Amino acid sequence: MAGDTPMSQLNQPAVLQMKITLIGVTPPVWRRFQISSAATFYELHRALQIVMGWRNYHLYLFNVNGTELSDPATMLELGIKNAEQICLEDLLHDIPTRFRYEYDFGDRWDHDIELELRIEGETRPYPICLAGESACPPEGSGGSRGYARFRESLGERTRPMRLTEQGWVRLPFQPDIFDINKVNVALMTLRR
Repeated sequence: MAGDTPMSQLNQPAVLQMKITLIGVTPPVWRRFQISSAATFYELHRALQIVMGWRNYHLYLFNVNGTELSDPATMLELGIKNAEQICLEDLLHDIPTRFRYEYDFGDRWDHDIELELRIEGETRPYPICLAGESACPPEGSGGSRGYARFRESLGERTRPMRLTEQGWVRLPFQPDIFDINKVNVALMTLRR
């Protein structure tokens, strides 16, 4: 009943807690984060780039129950919905909901995203990362297979950079390190 809700919480967007997991890599790479339900899917993409550790060099695509969303240029080429015009609250209703996020159509990094919680009445700034495990693979490391080969070669640290199939990767690379503080500092640039 509206009378039981404080005025400051009326018409306030909810907070969505999600877990994103990179598919096909070992050790597991995942993050748990929260974002406003009023964010667009483009804003979610920008947050995921920071949360996961990607560099936003490539195209992306969301698939939410058969609805595909991406940036306007990709949208025009592929006939899919504009991620800048659709809010999370427009498509994410049920708890739990699972959907896909693909980043880099060449290397094809597939991510599973699960909507875990919907929190009403929260007022702290979002997005925020709550937890995570393992470093994100370097850009240009060749997808899950290329990344597995790259990880095997990490013992050969004779040069500050290593040439992979897709390009140069800076070493040292520490696959087991996830710095949540660094991620949350970077996420501050996205807060409204």
